[in-house]
Amino acid sequence: MAARAKVIKHIPPLIFGAMAELMPRSVIAAAGGIFPFHVVGRDDRHGRHAVHVLPHGGLGATHDADGLLPRAYPHNSTVTPTEMFEIQCPVLMTHKRLIPDSGGPGTHRGGLGQEIGLRALTEQGTTLTIRPDLMKYPAEGLRGGHRGTPGDVIMNGERMERFVPYQFKSGDEVLLHVPGGGGYGPPNERTREDVLEDVALGLVSPAQASEAYGVQVEGSQEDLEARSMQQAIAQVRANSYGDNP
Repeated sequence: MAARAKVIKHIPPLIFGAMAELMPRSVIAAAGGIFPFHVVGRDDRHGRHAVHVLPHGGLGATHDADGLLPRAYPHNSTVTPTEMFEIQCPVLMTHKRLIPDSGGPGTHRGGLGQEIGLRALTEQGTTLTIRPDLMKYPAEGLRGGHRGTPGDVIMNGERMERFVPYQFKSGDEVLLHVPGGGGYGPPNERTREDVLEDVALGLVSPAQASEAYGVQVEGSQEDLEARSMQQAIAQVRANSYGDNP
């Protein structure tokens, strides 16, 4: 019954998958699940500690919108703030960042997953337990949308295959790759403008833009970012002032 709360993540995709043909506007592609981990132990600085963290993957896309970036779904829960986590246990959270290309390609793209880095800071060691998800079977897309990327865990440069409690000591580092959400609709129906904006924002690589969406990216990353910024400014001005100069 360990990590039993994860079961609820696998129920909506089954229901929505069965309903997709009948109610295409009322369903959502599969989400990237959750990647619970907890740190338990005792050290001189923190004393006895037990901290539980529940990172989330990207949300699945819908008929009308891209999947949201990592967040709780279908339940509503919070994530332990990084500062509180580091205060309570001898582990440094080195980074949290979105994983480019992790959202399933589609007319509407799945939400990106995230990478979380952890580094042990104590020679005395602390017990790290990770309960990953969607490592073999990533989040499914709907109605022609593609899967998101699977989950992965890298401990000291090597991929973990067995997830038993690990004695996490100074010098150890782990990377958690929390999965992306599934896409909705055929990728070749996504607008060129949306694909280029994703590339400009670093959400999609030029390679995936070409391979999954059939969009060839011209110009440097800086050029794309500048064009995207100009378009955003123009849109804000249009919404604010209408036709007035």
